[in-house]
Amino acid sequence: MSNIFTIDQLECSYDNGKSTALLIENVDIQKGKLIFVLGKSGIGKSTMLEALGLMTNTISNKENKVFFHNDTEKIPLDTLWTKNNLSEFRSQFYSFIFQSNNLMDNFSAGENMAFGLLLTGKAMQESKSYIEKIMLDIDLPVELFDRNIQSLSGGQRQRLAFVRAITAPFKVMFCDEPTGNLDKIVSYKLLNVLKNKISENQQTAIIVSHNIDLAISFADEIFTIVPDSKYNGYLSNEMIYKKVNDHWVDSQGNAIENPQNKLLQTIQ
Repeated sequence: MSNIFTIDQLECSYDNGKSTALLIENVDIQKGKLIFVLGKSGIGKSTMLEALGLMTNTISNKENKVFFHNDTEKIPLDTLWTKNNLSEFRSQFYSFIFQSNNLMDNFSAGENMAFGLLLTGKAMQESKSYIEKIMLDIDLPVELFDRNIQSLSGGQRQRLAFVRAITAPFKVMFCDEPTGNLDKIVSYKLLNVLKNKISENQQTAIIVSHNIDLAISFADEIFTIVPDSKYNGYLSNEMIYKKVNDHWVDSQGNAIENPQNKLLQTIQ
């Protein structure tokens, strides 16, 4: 299976590079995988998401340390900050879900959900048929399609944002606590839809979360960011756990009998 990202000694910093918030070394992120990123609060999970998602220019060692693999080329991420097509790149290859849903108040629920599809030239009626199938899968009544979003609950809005993100064209979806406002049953349905979609289309999803149970249930790989004496957060291949034939193994391929305890011990 081919990579979507190749990372080698990536340093992410704030304050003009005065302090390194996160070091990632020797990590490959493959296409078709659902990745969960776990770690204590403030350890660098969102920093990783922001750097790879080109949301903030925190890549401090500008020496082509992280590459995005398109179908035809290998692109150094840090070079995109010096070009004029950064927004175009994100809209072409990326999709995002955050706890703050960033919906457009002047659009109906359906227009919000169909936004990415409409930008590709699809007609509203065609988009609506596709979206309504997903709405049913995540317990979102289809009659909400034409409603004003101001009349919807926080949980419903969160699911609208999910539908908008998952139906837009993307190679990588970046998610920051996408189920934080949802109950367990709806969260599981949402992640099930996402997992099936990325597997079928060889897309990739990277999810920052504090929910270990969701990670164990749905992730193909779990990245654990840990404290380090030199860096605030540290991630290497040795801190990645993989699901093989429905069983979790460590970086050496050793079976993990109790993955929840193992993860808790790793990230504490």
